[in-house]
Amino acid sequence: MVLGAGADVAYGVPTVAQLMGEMAIFAKGDGLPIDKALRKKLPHLMFTFDRYAAGQKETLIAQLFTESEEMIPVLSGMAEKLKQDTDSAALGEIIEQLCSMAAHNRLQGSTLEALVRLAGSTEQVGDAEPLIDPSKISLTHTPATALRAAFQQALFRGHEFTEAERRALELFIVSTSNVEELLSIYFTLYCVGKPSDRKTYLYLAWMLWSFLRLRSVGRAPRDSVYARLPLLGGDVITFNYTNFFVGPMAKNVKFFHGQLDRYLRVDDRTTVSDSAALRATSSVESVAAFISGLRLDVSDVPRIDMPAIVPPIGFKPVMSREQLRTWAAADELLQRADQIIVVGYSFATADEHFNDLLRKSNTSARVVVVNPNLGPALIEAARVLGVDSASLVDRHHGEFEVRASRRLTGVNARGEDLDAALLEDLMR
Repeated sequence: MVLGAGADVAYGVPTVAQLMGEMAIFAKGDGLPIDKALRKKLPHLMFTFDRYAAGQKETLIAQLFTESEEMIPVLSGMAEKLKQDTDSAALGEIIEQLCSMAAHNRLQGSTLEALVRLAGSTEQVGDAEPLIDPSKISLTHTPATALRAAFQQALFRGHEFTEAERRALELFIVSTSNVEELLSIYFTLYCVGKPSDRKTYLYLAWMLWSFLRLRSVGRAPRDSVYARLPLLGGDVITFNYTNFFVGPMAKNVKFFHGQLDRYLRVDDRTTVSDSAALRATSSVESVAAFISGLRLDVSDVPRIDMPAIVPPIGFKPVMSREQLRTWAAADELLQRADQIIVVGYSFATADEHFNDLLRKSNTSARVVVVNPNLGPALIEAARVLGVDSASLVDRHHGEFEVRASRRLTGVNARGEDLDAALLEDLMR
């Protein structure tokens, strides 16, 4: 059994797409004591979830068109530097066009007064107003995607930009990213070594750890794939940091991306799981107290404590010997398996490490993909396994749509729908 994020939905754990918004609410609500504890350990931290919460994808553009006098000089300077690089020159030109549009989006002086008179309005207006509502402006897909990719590369060459230009880069990237993407970006920047980036990564990683830890501790078993695992049997590989496994089943689990009941001492790569303060983290107050005792001084690298979770980047860092052994054990399970049941996992390119293990698994094994949004997951599974999508034949099992070939089968069901009868039918 391979479990992705979709397996945790039954326990109220948000999907990746919803996670940023949920963590923004957590940071300024129930989790505020944890936010304060982290900010005390990471002084002068610039990152806030309020500013970068999901749903604010055009933050930089809105800010440019609202605060043009402040933003145009910053972005114009950035554009000049991008234009000096052949690969980024087109992006520099786009930024210049945006700056020009923003500069002409202001009504002021006699023009504004005349419009107020024509409108017959008696309300007070300021010295200037925008012509086009900045909150309604949205980049089209191609320039938005290109800007994000180019800005990420520019951040990794951060020494070329002023602090103000760098903040503008970060604003666009972070406001268009989900939490997993942010972890990836800032882990890479952590390795580059800028103190502010190291603080941001530690804040994001420990806030995510805290949020998921509190969402998962003390949760009673419910109707989910976890409750059905003892009846279905087999070993388990999970991509989730959470642990909802029931009874002895937990002994057969490989946590591919790490888990929440331990943390990593970066200087000696020791994985700590026997800490009394860690074991006591079952409330906001106990989590805040635990974080207050961590080593998070970025001026004293590598004497840093990190959550024992693997950042979701394409080339996985070897965080510890334990994690390396887990990957080796997962590979062995896939080589032995004659049936591989995949629940709530999307086969994302950021997980190519695992996808490659699956690609090179026992070629006679049947792979079953269980996902209520079957189409995209099945297409990606076919890509990973080298299966021609045209070879998948449609049929039904009761209310569930099934698409199957000899090697790959997909069913549009949830993990909690799995039972022995459904699995038996899917293996035919």
